[in-house]
Amino acid sequence: MQTGVYHGWVMHAQATLSFKLHEVARNFTVTDFGAIPNVLITINRNTWNKFPKEVKDIFIDVGSNIIWSRRLNPS
Repeated sequence: MQTGVYHGWVMHAQATLSFKLHEVARNFTVTDFGAIPNVLITINRNTWNKFPKEVKDIFIDVGSNIIWSRRLNPS
C-alpha cells in the first residue's frame, strides 16, 4: 500500500497489527463479512521447495489433521 500497488485490502482487523498495515493505512471500514477461519498455513513456493522431504511431510501430516483440511480432502 505504501508504494501504491494496493489501494485497499480485505483482512480481519487483528491481522493488520501483525502486518503493520496500521502504519501505512490509518483508516479502515468494518465490512462484517462474518467469520474468517485462521487455520490456514501458507508458504512461499521457493521456501517450500528448499525444505527437505522430512519437513514437508511434517507440514502435510499436521495440516491433514486440521478439520478444514478433512472437509476439503475427506479420506
